[in-house]
Amino acid sequence: MDRRLVEIRDRIRFRKPADYLAVLPDNCPELFTNRELADLMSLPIRTAGQLTYCLRGAGALWLKGRRGREYLFSRTL
Repeated sequence: MDRRLVEIRDRIRFRKPADYLAVLPDNCPELFTNRELADLMSLPIRTAGQLTYCLRGAGALWLKGRRGREYLFSRTL
């Protein structure tokens, strides 16, 4: 199966870290793991991990520590 852009459905401009947080669900807790985010957003855990990786790179999330074997994240704002 090919992986190529077929359609652009919407455009969103991100100007500051707070803009990136709009992709997180409203009921996202203060501290959360990739697994919890995946459950909240009905995503595969791998996709949730990619999302937190991008949000950390954009300065929208902080790595706060660990809960067991999983990383804990929090919003920067």
